[in-house]
Amino acid sequence: MNTLLKVSTVDANVRSLSHELEITHSDRSINLEVVVVEVVVVVVVVVAVVVVVVVVVVVVAIVVVVVVQVVTVLYLVVVVVVIAVVAVAGASLIAVATAVTVVIVVVVVVVGSSSSSSSCSSSISSSSSSSSSCSSSSSNSSSNNNRSIENGKHIKNN
Repeated sequence: MNTLLKVSTVDANVRSLSHELEITHSDRSINLEVVVVEVVVVVVVVVAVVVVVVVVVVVVAIVVVVVVQVVTVLYLVVVVVVIAVVAVAGASLIAVATAVTVVIVVVVVVVGSSSSSSSCSSSISSSSSSSSSCSSSSSNSSSNNNRSIENGKHIKNN
């Protein structure tokens, strides 16, 4: 009986060890499955973060390009408007300067011709004895009765 008891004890011990090994093996496989799942989750999260970062960078780059293009277009519009304003202002200044020049020339011509006419008429009215005071060969002494004064005496010219 002693042997039988020893065999049954050994058999119970083997079964106990076998059950413990089975539990340990199943724990290891469970742990391995958990590790694999954790690694897959980490890889998926890292890939998702990389994709999100790439998308954000691409969107920011597109926004920057669009903003730069809009600013460039606005700058060109401002330049064109400034050039148009300067051209219109320049054309109007040229027109004003031309008009002022024409007015000055007309005034000078009119004032010059009227002043020469008035001086001619004033000299005609002031020297009634001269027949043509505006001509260059006028003579002021034609109606002096051919007299000249010499030493305070009137001398008649022959």
